Amino acid sequence: MGAALKSTITTGLLIGAIAVTSCVEVDSCGESAETTSSSSSSSSSSSSSGDTGGSVTTGGTGGSGGAPSEPIECEKEYTNIVSDACDLLNQTCPNWQNEYCDVNTSANPISTICKPLHSGLLPQGADCNPKDKDVCKAGLRCVFNKCSPYCCPSNHEPCNGGICDVHLGFGDDDWVMMCSFPKTCNLFGDGPQYCDEGSYCHIGVAEQGLAVCDLPSNQIQEEGGPCIYRNDCKESAHCDKKQGQAEGLCRHLCKTDDPNAEVEKGGCLPERSCEKINAGSFENLGICRPTS
Repeated sequence: MGAALKSTITTGLLIGAIAVTSCVEVDSCGESAETTSSSSSSSSSSSSSGDTGGSVTTGGTGGSGGAPSEPIECEKEYTNIVSDACDLLNQTCPNWQNEYCDVNTSANPISTICKPLHSGLLPQGADCNPKDKDVCKAGLRCVFNKCSPYCCPSNHEPCNGGICDVHLGFGDDDWVMMCSFPKTCNLFGDGPQYCDEGSYCHIGVAEQGLAVCDLPSNQIQEEGGPCIYRNDCKESAHCDKKQGQAEGLCRHLCKTDDPNAEVEKGGCLPERSCEKINAGSFENLGICRPTS
């Protein structure tokens, strides 16, 4: 099975009325495949079709192989996959010098499995092609063109400068969190940091005032369209969710201190008003919501 990657701007957190998570699907989010996604602050992509329209194809696992020197303690759930054989985050295969912990997508239900180390050499954070299998070290996966480890969303370990905000999904329900190493950007194009063509700037880590570039998901939406992950929406937009709801609507972000700004530059469409939101270190930030 392929893996689908979705990125959302949610590292597992809801910020006021905004969830930030990205999802990466391998076959396309929601289908029976290996998919990656993250919270509404994160983005998503898919592996079989890639993150077309935004989905990105992910290749085989890669990784560092072997168990970490000290176990990572995680306060938030990082996977719901049955950990029968080993733990993905801490790579706890008994024969860890010769094996690594991976996801067994052939099992029913999907569970973990210890596999022999393969010949992948690329380290964490290295550039990779998701179409190439086993190029990353054992225990890593090629996510958004970077060799990425499984991670803990409460402390971002072991991302080492990356963000634990990618939700890698397998089929309809099974998932695990992965690190992303995104390029940073300035919302509304206000500053020197711009995204590459084909990527969109979204809220990444709100508490740090960090905006990041995401490839679009394969379910990219116009303003007002349904969304789950941040990269389901376009430039300087957000998946606006009500508290406790998994789905929302794509809405433009806006500047509460600049009512004359252009749309996608901090302004709103007609019949939309800029409502201030609690977005961590982002100041004077709002979401364009219907006036009635």
